[in-house]
Parts: sequence; C-alpha cells; structure tokens
Amino acid sequence: MVSGYVIALVVVIIWIVLLADLSRRIKKTKNFSLYGPALMIKTSKDRHILDKIARIFPAKLFSKISVVIFLVWSLLSISLLAYEAYLGSLIHVTSSPPLVEFLFIPGLNPVIPIFYGAFALIISVVLHELMHGIVARKHNVKVKAVGALFFVVPIGAFVEPDQEEIEKTDPVIRRRIFASGAGVNIVIAIVAFIVVAFAFMPAAHATYPGVYVSSIDSKSPASYFIKPETEIISIGNYTGNAACNVLTSSSYAPGTLVNVTTYNGTSTSTHELPAGVEIYALIKGYPAYNVSIPSGSVIYSINSVSITNVSVLSSTLDSIPPGTDINLSVLYYPSSDFSNPKLETFHFRTASVYDYYAEYYPGENQASYKHESFIGIEESYLGVLGENINTMKSTIFGNIGFSDFPRGFFDVIAIPFQGLSPVPAGLTSLFHVTGPSWLFWGAMNTIFWLFYANFLLALLNTLPMIIVDGGQFLKDTLKIASRHKHLHAMQSDVTIAKISNLIGVLVIFLILYELIAPRII
Repeated sequence: MVSGYVIALVVVIIWIVLLADLSRRIKKTKNFSLYGPALMIKTSKDRHILDKIARIFPAKLFSKISVVIFLVWSLLSISLLAYEAYLGSLIHVTSSPPLVEFLFIPGLNPVIPIFYGAFALIISVVLHELMHGIVARKHNVKVKAVGALFFVVPIGAFVEPDQEEIEKTDPVIRRRIFASGAGVNIVIAIVAFIVVAFAFMPAAHATYPGVYVSSIDSKSPASYFIKPETEIISIGNYTGNAACNVLTSSSYAPGTLVNVTTYNGTSTSTHELPAGVEIYALIKGYPAYNVSIPSGSVIYSINSVSITNVSVLSSTLDSIPPGTDINLSVLYYPSSDFSNPKLETFHFRTASVYDYYAEYYPGENQASYKHESFIGIEESYLGVLGENINTMKSTIFGNIGFSDFPRGFFDVIAIPFQGLSPVPAGLTSLFHVTGPSWLFWGAMNTIFWLFYANFLLALLNTLPMIIVDGGQFLKDTLKIASRHKHLHAMQSDVTIAKISNLIGVLVIFLILYELIAPRII
C-alpha cells in the first residue's frame, strides 16, 4: 500500500511543476502571481477592511512594541539556529531527523497533524499579513491588494503594500510595518502557551499516579500484558508514585515474579511478570551483539553481582575497566509461562564508553569514559520505556517549559516529534478533565498548535535573511543606526546592502550546516 506521505510528496511535486510551466502566463495576469512555490490570488476590492480595523486598533503603539519584540526574538532565533548547528555537528547520521521534518507542511511532514497543523498555519499567516496591512494603513501607506495564498490547498492570506510608497517611507515607519507581522505572531504564541499551561493543565487530573508506558519492547515477557499508552500503577509492593522509582531502584531479584497492575483508561488488570532489567536492543559491532545475547532477556548478573535495577547495572559496569573479561548471565522466556525461564551465561570482553561516544557522539565525549566499560546494549526495567504520569502531564501541557526553563522549553518544542501532539487518545484516557473529553482535548490541541505555528513563523520571519521580514528589518535598523554621528560611514545603501547580505549569507550557511553536517561528518 502506498504511504500517504508518498502521495502528498507526489502531489506537491506535480503542483510545483505545473506552476513552473504556467509561470509566464500567471505573471501576465492581473489577479494572479507567484510567491515561490505558492500561488497568490489577489483582489483590490477588500482593502477597506484594513482601514476599518486600523481606525479602532492601536496599530501605531503595537508597531512600536513590535520593534522591541522583533529585536529580542531575532536574537533568540539566531541563538537557536547557532545552537542547532552546533548540535548538528555532534549527532550521527543515524540519529539525525529526516529532512522532511524540517518543513512545516501539514501532510508532508509526518509530525505535523493535517487538521491542527493546517488550521494553525492558516490562522498564523492570515494574522501576520493582516497586521502588516493594518499598520501600513495606520501610517498612510497605500495597500495595493489583499488575497489568498495557495500551496495545493489554502495556506493563508497576504497583503501587498504599494512598493513605491514603501521604499519612500521613513525607515523608522517601514521597520514598524515589517516588525508588526512577527509581532502579532509572537504575542499569540505567548498567550496560547500561557493558556495551555495555566488554564488547561489545572483542569486535567491523572486518574491514578503511576508510570505512563510510552513504548514496550515487543520481545519483552511483559509485552504479553502491558501495552503502550497505558499506565503501570503498581509493581509488587510499590504503588503509585513509588512504582516510578522501581525503574531505577528496584530491590527485587532478577526473574522474581511480581504482580504488576496496569490501567488502560477504563479498567485495571493485574498480571504476574518477571522483575528485572531487560535488554531491548543490541548495538551492532559491540560485545553483546557479537555474542548474540537474546533481545528481550532479563539481565540476571554480571560477574555474580545481581542486577536488580538499571542503577546497579550502570554502577557495576562503571567499576569494571574496559577490556575486562566478564560473565553476563541472562534469563529469557520462550513463552508466556514465566515460571520456567532459561538461564544462559555469556563470556566476553568489555568495550569502552569512550570509544562508543567517539563513534556516535564525539562532541559529548568525556575523558572519564575511558575508564568505564560498555557492552553495547539498550535496556529498561520490564522492557518498558515510560515516565511518571505527572511528568507527562507537565510536558504535554507545556508547564515544564516554566518549571525547568530553559531545558524544559526545548522539551516543549520537541513534543510533536515525540508523538505527543495531538495528545494520543490512550494518554488522554488516563486523565479526567473538566467538561466533555473530546471538547477539552480538541480545544487544548488547537491552542497548542496555534502556539507552535506562531512561534515557528515568528522565528523564521525574524531571521535576518532577505527573503523574510527580518532581512528588511535589518536593513532599516542599519539605516536608522547610520544616522548616529559615529556611524555616518554606514549611510550608503550599498554599504548597508553589503552588511545585510553578508549576515543573510551567514544565516543561510547555519541553516544548511544544520541540515547537511549530520549527514557528512
């Protein structure tokens, strides 16, 4: 069966080819024009709407505030871009995201939901362009046309000020016009973020405290009974929040059968499962892979040291010098009968954590890793990858962005890439909320994506590149600065163009480096 993303990609390619073929005819028409790969449908009949809004909206004050906001956001966008370029030099090609995930195109980018993403993008673009027009009219700059923007489907609107009047306008006014678009996006992003974190979050309560299961190894014995998007509410004698600590501090001997109770949003169920740290993946080329340790097996011991939890596993390996011969014993279960596991011991020589990081994460390597053993496994307790349900709540509602700033804010930005927005139905069922569940989560997801789309649109437009608002904003800022007696040498339009173009090239270089570096380093 053909993937929906493949179909979307084919449709986009056909769209671009058709526009390229019809470009000459389109340029000769009065009501149609091209904006990159998008089609603009223009009209001059609805311009009076901008005048009506401009009469009642404090556009001049907002545009002045937008200049300050724009400057701050521009520094933020450049800093984030530089940081991401730095990260791009650290990650390996196998862990770098697909290039399609860098595009905010609903239906093509797999992490952007079609409905929420398209709705938020259209609203964000419409308000961005509308504010350009309102501020322009407030400063008596003529608007030639307004219209709709299409990229296969409607993606927003645009406002087209008179280019001659824009060029003749004082750079102070012109800068306000260009800043106002991103300014309104930033205000909406901030308001939406606050609403989700402080209005929606208090209205949702976890039915039970426990561990949210984001995924589970299909070869794990526990996978017979524990499913993703459910919650573990007890493990043996550990219940509620205490069950979360079992993942790192369990005292149960490996293979001990313990009662594990789960909740799926409607009912609870209890099953007897073998406790222990399970191997859910082997890293090719490293010791565990070379001796073919069964995936899904429970680590019983290393050199007769019982491995009761992941903390014990880590401390045991850290105490063993790399290149040491060890005996690692595992339990594995051929069927759902957990009372009779098979015990097998593997003898091999450990590798070095330092060597592993040198191959995959060179920028994060540390000298101390030279003294720590590495066997090349990925492990988790019960084969479960999960998080405290209250931590999940703080993440999906964005509150972690405030409580653990700035690191928590990066977690918020990563929410769609973790498959957490729209919030999965299984996860929503673990909470009881104020009002109808479908309405609550639908509204929450909508407002979250309004935040996300406006945030990204503002980041893009505040970058000092000639193809976005940030390029003209930079030129006007340099022009205004050149009025200072110490900067008169910069008054020439040629000089300003050279400086802004140089900065723009550097920004484009950072973007390309972020995209290409992980794939060639």
